[in-house]
Amino acid sequence: MFAACTGRYSAEMEHAWLVQDDRAGGFEQKRRQFIELLEAVVPAEERRAALHRRIEAKMAHAQLLTQAWFSNDHDRALWARSRARAEMNYCAGLLLDS
Repeated sequence: MFAACTGRYSAEMEHAWLVQDDRAGGFEQKRRQFIELLEAVVPAEERRAALHRRIEAKMAHAQLLTQAWFSNDHDRALWARSRARAEMNYCAGLLLDS
């Protein structure tokens, strides 16, 4: 889960940069926290698989953000926005300071 959340925060951070959202710094800080958690719990022999999961989650989340912001289908955009928010709320709930 830490790998997936790291990927999601990476996607949120990059999307925030793209759309000039002031929350980019906050996303970057949370991403760093998940990187630290990931490094603390993933054994060296499993780091490659964790990186794969992180990249997979980043790509999936970036796709949700793209649909949420740029889809011409209003219902699809609303669904993507809701899904992305739910995923980020779950990840935020894993951190002690959330």
